[in-house]
Amino acid sequence: MYEAPGELLVNREQVDASWWTWTVPGGASFSTCPIDNAGFAHVDGIGWMTDYSVGGRLANKAQFSVIFASVELDQTALWGQCPPPTATSSTTGVQTVGPLQPGEDDSFGDVIVADQMQNYSWLDESTGIFSPAVGSVDITYYAKFTVKDAFNNVYPPVTSSSLSVWVGVPDSKLNHADLAKLALAGAVAAAAAAVVAATAGGIGGVLAAAVLAAISAGLYVTFQQEINNAKDPPKAHRNFREKVPVNLPAASEPLVENARFSSLRAWLDTVQLVSLGQVAISETKSRMMGARQAQDGPGLQLQTSACQAELAALRRTAMDIPDITVRASEALRELLTKDIRRNYAGIAKGFGDPRMRANNVRRLMRLGLNRKAVTHIVAVAANPEIMRLVDSAFPKKPSGPIEPMLQLIANSLTTLVDSIVKEESPS
Repeated sequence: MYEAPGELLVNREQVDASWWTWTVPGGASFSTCPIDNAGFAHVDGIGWMTDYSVGGRLANKAQFSVIFASVELDQTALWGQCPPPTATSSTTGVQTVGPLQPGEDDSFGDVIVADQMQNYSWLDESTGIFSPAVGSVDITYYAKFTVKDAFNNVYPPVTSSSLSVWVGVPDSKLNHADLAKLALAGAVAAAAAAVVAATAGGIGGVLAAAVLAAISAGLYVTFQQEINNAKDPPKAHRNFREKVPVNLPAASEPLVENARFSSLRAWLDTVQLVSLGQVAISETKSRMMGARQAQDGPGLQLQTSACQAELAALRRTAMDIPDITVRASEALRELLTKDIRRNYAGIAKGFGDPRMRANNVRRLMRLGLNRKAVTHIVAVAANPEIMRLVDSAFPKKPSGPIEPMLQLIANSLTTLVDSIVKEESPS
């Protein structure tokens, strides 16, 4: 047997980014990076705090060799950056695929990573204020893969084209935050007017102070509910064989005992019904999720029907908002005497002054508001954006209308209901 040593030159396969294709999430649009002419994919419409999957497929574009590969998906919060950024954070660990035959492009090359979720801070929970710029974030993914052929030749690592996933806070959540901000501003305006009325004295002043304090308390409860509605996504709940109850909190005595203010009570009830209705929808969706996980058909049917009924109730409530707001505005205009209007501007301007806070807290607590609510209401009066809304409730002319704050809140309620119905209705 004759042997002769020698070198065998192997032509390496041309491994590049084209071997990888993004497949999840679906519906991607494609663009070209102007820097290096590489393509990248872009997907819109993933909800904040919503689970989603991301991944793609590695194809063997080699002419002759079977391949094995290790694949890792990395992410960065910089959208549209190309070429790929140098600093990324791993999201998946390393996954292996193969063996893949030459030309093979099928599910054996899939790398799919589930349970991706983006939880970022976008809301000031003390005010309901948020910046539209922080309501969304773009997460860019890259696949890094290293190929090894059947002869154990390891090829240099390759980085794929990018996949940018736009994650945004749903419109209904943004609208909940807007309503929370307006409710808080309304609570501040009513509290300041209550202090003015209490200072005015007399039977009319005492009654006006009590009613205004009750309105402030009710709007503050709505603020708290709307902050929770804005920040809490539904989670699976096992109590799916029972419907979610919706119970209005008891109204304060001045709004119950005096028929003159029944329209103000009706308006406040409407505000709280919309807020509580969304709480019920969110809790019902949690029970629907629990029923699905438990594969409980009757429970799922019960919660689905309940959700439809809650949406219908929201629609009916929204239809009543314009008329109820007009009647409430008339009652409020009657309640606020010329003296209260005349003195309001001066007291409201100093309502959040640290030197006056202690006195204002004591006055409002005497009118029945709890310390925690009052302390927050008085402190937030120093916030310029909240006070801009408060100023809109009381125009400069003492004889001017008083409706703007009620109308602002009413408009926000209608917008909120529309966005909830749109998101929850089947497309």
